[in-house]
Amino acid sequence: MNRFILIITIIIGIQLSAYSAQTNNNIDSLENLIKTLPVGDTLRLSLYNQLAIIKQGTPEGIQTVQQWMNEAERMKNDYYKCRAAYFGAIYYYNRQQTDSTLYYANILEPIAEELGLWDLYFEVQMVRNNLHIFDENFELSINNALRTQEKAMKMGNTNGIITAKTSLATAYSSTGRWEEGKKELEEAYKLLPKEENSTNRLHLLGVLVMASYHTNDYNKMMEYNTLLKEMLDKHIAETTFSESYNNIYAFVEIYNAYYYLKEKNDLSKALVHIKKADELINENSFYMYKGQFYELKATFYCKTKEYTKSLESIDIAINILKEAGLEENSTELLSTKAKILAEAGNYSDAIAVYQFLAQRKDSLSYSVSNKQMVQIQEIYNVNKLMMEQEIVINQRQQIVLASIATIFALLLAFIIRAFIVRRSLKASKEHVKEAMKASEETNEIKNRFLSNMSYNIRTPLNNVVGFSQLIAADPDMEDEQRKEYAAIIKKNSDELMRLVNDVLDLSRLESGMMKYTVSEYEISNLCNDALYMANSKNKGLIQINIEKDPQQEINVQTDSTRFIGALLSLFTYSNEEIKEERTITVKIKLSKDHKNVLLEVLNTPLADPELQTQEIIIRNEINRMFFERFRGVYKLIINETSGPSIVISHPLQASE
Repeated sequence: MNRFILIITIIIGIQLSAYSAQTNNNIDSLENLIKTLPVGDTLRLSLYNQLAIIKQGTPEGIQTVQQWMNEAERMKNDYYKCRAAYFGAIYYYNRQQTDSTLYYANILEPIAEELGLWDLYFEVQMVRNNLHIFDENFELSINNALRTQEKAMKMGNTNGIITAKTSLATAYSSTGRWEEGKKELEEAYKLLPKEENSTNRLHLLGVLVMASYHTNDYNKMMEYNTLLKEMLDKHIAETTFSESYNNIYAFVEIYNAYYYLKEKNDLSKALVHIKKADELINENSFYMYKGQFYELKATFYCKTKEYTKSLESIDIAINILKEAGLEENSTELLSTKAKILAEAGNYSDAIAVYQFLAQRKDSLSYSVSNKQMVQIQEIYNVNKLMMEQEIVINQRQQIVLASIATIFALLLAFIIRAFIVRRSLKASKEHVKEAMKASEETNEIKNRFLSNMSYNIRTPLNNVVGFSQLIAADPDMEDEQRKEYAAIIKKNSDELMRLVNDVLDLSRLESGMMKYTVSEYEISNLCNDALYMANSKNKGLIQINIEKDPQQEINVQTDSTRFIGALLSLFTYSNEEIKEERTITVKIKLSKDHKNVLLEVLNTPLADPELQTQEIIIRNEINRMFFERFRGVYKLIINETSGPSIVISHPLQASE
């Protein structure tokens, strides 16, 4: 299962080797230039960077990295220290030296986070996860890859997401979950920007080729392999060809041959690509590519029924892994060998290989299963502790937020209260102003009223006193003249008495001291009584018409004396000297809710603007206060069409 990750290891190496070919001849000049520069010059660090790129992958290269890092540390230059750590981590990672890789990774990570060198940071996270896979810590690798992806997503770092998905795909594929791994790789490839550099595309295309092969999606494999070759050609055209690229070209030819073997069953075309791969593979080629090449030849010879050559090729591939110390990863090759033996008719040897594989698989499965269970338990414990820590932090945050919310609520309540009090004070101030204004207006009205009343009272009183004195002063006054003076005295006395009674009634109404005798009466009866009294007083000057539905009986609870008195004032002239003829119409009906009786008195003298006197004003005020005492309405309306009128509303039921 580590065969996949080992291929990825070499593909990662492309990203560093891209620069080495074009500057191999400059090593001496760079080293001499460094010697000429004084210690502490930042240019020395930049030159070390170029040397590390040229020498990368070699023992001399790691010595340069160590010198570079030491000098960057002395100069307190974290940027170059971080880059040196990256080269060191990749060097030891490619040699599967976990401790040394982690040493440089631990130096790089905090610096990269602080300086925002996220491409280096996420690359090293992938290296860490791949190391977990080397050690068969698959669950830990998957968990860390998911965490890295979550962090990259929160940051919106596309390269970080791509790297995390590639790392996650590696973990899935290493445990046989090829479909899941392929899905992650395809998502990562879609995220690559169009202007992304070719090394990243080469990397992803290479692993997509392998993932498609292991999921038997040979058409997709060929599609990605074709893109890989095109990108590789373009990459070399932009740089300079290096022997290190032969490994990648061999990789392309191997999977081209697999396409024609597996999908097209075209042996002639497959052989063309096998020969091309054979030209590229040599003793210096990376052992994984050599192993793949001989596995391809074994598959080809099996197809052509050349079983001896097929078995020789598969044995070479198995020995390559043994020499690399990866015998435990030869399970797939042994399985292929067993199939070749069976197809060749050598069933006894095939059975022996299958039995050996069964024992190994049981042992490996048990070991891996135990490791995974331990890893899952460790991850669970870590997640549990982190969750508990988050719960504590959340509880503290909730307490702080609750305290802030409480303080805010109290502050808000205080502000609202202050606003309400302020508004109340403002309203009270306005009420006081209005009350003072109303009081001043009332005092003024009272003063005018008293002034007018004093005049209206003095006039008849003077007449009474004056004519009384005349009668008393002349005992021999003729009877006819005496009777005339007596009539004047009586008339003025009646007028004076009426004024006094009106003033007393008004005073009692205003003070609420008026007493009422309430009973239920039919409205027509009350109107008829008032009509009878008005006709005897009007002496034919005023014609009164009452309009009411005779079939409708309207009973009202009221003080009949006061009610009839109010109607009588509406049906008569207040001054007996007025001789104008007029017609008064009274319309009686129920309100829409049948709770009030409505009376509309048209052309009444009390509403006539030309007849307004102090006495009429007092009379209207008395009427208004009487009807309002019973929760009714008394309203004067001036209408040019129908003439002056007064509208009265009186509840059918008297209120308490």
